Amino acid sequence: MDVILIANDNVLQVSSLTNGMTAALVGGATVTANLLTATGATVSGATGLTMSAVAGATGNYRVTLPYTLTLTTGSTYTARIAVVAGSLHAQWDLPVRATTRTG
Repeated sequence: MDVILIANDNVLQVSSLTNGMTAALVGGATVTANLLTATGATVSGATGLTMSAVAGATGNYRVTLPYTLTLTTGSTYTARIAVVAGSLHAQWDLPVRATTRTG
């Protein structure tokens, strides 16, 4: 499970987004992210975030989750990623755990 560090900016990235039918990397997609609590509620400040294409890296998209998010240490959240590329649509959930940076 991936980790979100509380009170830190965190990068959420999709790497090598691929068309499952053609195996081609997908550029020019609209990629959005929402951070959800265990009950499915959206986390304030992490709703409808646009994931920008990474320059020079077709199929890679990223967004920074702001350090100001109110998260609870040890709690599990879901980063829900949605993609629209032409007539193709995809969605998946990535579980993440909130923790405080130490050391």
